Amino acid sequence: MTEGMVREHATQKQKKIHDREQKRTKPRREVPDVAPKDEIIKVNIDLSETMLRELDQVAILLNISRQAVIKNFIKDGLDRHFMGQKARF
Repeated sequence: MTEGMVREHATQKQKKIHDREQKRTKPRREVPDVAPKDEIIKVNIDLSETMLRELDQVAILLNISRQAVIKNFIKDGLDRHFMGQKARF
């Protein structure tokens, strides 16, 4: 290899490294704004021990928290309720 070839090879290698670094540092696409989420409000609810045990069984089965089970059940019930109202009109 001649000195010119070595220099050219080194230059090409540096260019490849520079290009790779540029790809890494390119700004990522911005995520479009989404509607703001509802504010979270804490509530207390009284449940029987039996109901808590049943909720815990479902939580274990689905591998999610008891709170997530409750939220999902409430959301499903609300969806069914409002879908039923739309069907009547």
